[in-house]
Amino acid sequence: MRLLAAALAALSLALGSPAKAAETGNVLDFSVGIFDMLDAGAAAELRGEWRGKPLVWWLRPMAGVMATSDSAAYGYAGIAMEVWWLDKRVVLTPSAAGGA
Repeated sequence: MRLLAAALAALSLALGSPAKAAETGNVLDFSVGIFDMLDAGAAAELRGEWRGKPLVWWLRPMAGVMATSDSAAYGYAGIAMEVWWLDKRVVLTPSAAGGA
């Protein structure tokens, strides 16, 4: 799994271009989905995430919260990097975070 993550990160950097700090500021991201979709107890999921302006290199702080219809909740904080492709129409955001 670590090898796969390292390979994806290397491929992202090789094929994409990190976003410039002046071009992207703070970002708010909201999503809706299904949690534990393959289990019998699948639940609706709601997620909100904030990504701040880049601080060092192209790394930006991030924090978020996820909640499900089964009353589960998870908060997290860490770092993220946006890698843009196809003339900035597609973005991949590798990140690392810890939470509870």
